[in-house]
Amino acid sequence: FSIADPITVATFAATMGALTQIVARSSKFALFDPAKEMVYIEMDEAERKKGKAAVDLVGSQFGKTGASWITQGTLLLTGSVQDAMAILGSVFGVVVVFWIAAVNMLHRMMQEYEIQAKAKKESAPSDGKGQKGRRGAKLIENSSSRNGNGTASEQLLSNEKPQSSAENMGEQRQAKME
Repeated sequence: FSIADPITVATFAATMGALTQIVARSSKFALFDPAKEMVYIEMDEAERKKGKAAVDLVGSQFGKTGASWITQGTLLLTGSVQDAMAILGSVFGVVVVFWIAAVNMLHRMMQEYEIQAKAKKESAPSDGKGQKGRRGAKLIENSSSRNGNGTASEQLLSNEKPQSSAENMGEQRQAKME
């Protein structure tokens, strides 16, 4: 086994490249995509469409382009991949720290929103007349969706607010914490 052996170097490079792709794709689908979709939970349909268009078309392309510019600039400044790796690793670490801070901020904002929504719901009149028509419109849009509380039409008849699977998961998680 020699470092100068071209077959060994090529095998090592291919293995590391494959490992990098596996880690990058799995973290994207396991962490990034669910976090991105969480932003849209409380939005209505029009806001959701506009938000997804902005994030998917503009945000992701800006991120890819920015990462390419940073990588190319670092390679041009340092002159080699080996020298650039320390700088790129540091940039990656900073991005991860900012990502974690953004997720924590989003979590706090969602908690505040849920507290305000709960307080607003508790202070609303209990006759339910004002919300029934709006719920019916939402149920027509989502008539094919099902959740743990029965069908959407059963919820309308029982005057319950239809819950998404994300809301059900949030309630289950909150119940476990209590």
